Amino acid sequence: MNNGDTPASAIRIAASKNAQTQAKSLGGFKEDTYHTGLTKREAFAMAAMQGLMVNIGRNGLELKDLDRVKVRAYEMANLMVEGQQSSTDK
Repeated sequence: MNNGDTPASAIRIAASKNAQTQAKSLGGFKEDTYHTGLTKREAFAMAAMQGLMVNIGRNGLELKDLDRVKVRAYEMANLMVEGQQSSTDK
C-alpha cells in the first residue's frame, strides 16, 4: 500500500461489555475493530476542495465547474502525498 492510500487517522473501536456478550452469544465477536476513515489522499483532497470552493470566482472557477474543482483538488492532493513521500525518503 502506498503512502497516499494509508489511513489519515485510524481509530480503534472497542465494544462495550454488553455488546461483547451479545456478539459472543451470536458467534461473531471480534476483540477490536479498526475504522480507517479517509486515506491521506482523500483527506488532502477534501482540504484542497474546501479551499477551492471558498475561493470560487477568485481562482478562475465557478460553481458550474464542480467537476474541474474535483479534478484540481485531487491533483493538489497527489502533489501533497508525493511531497510527503519524498520528504520521508530523505
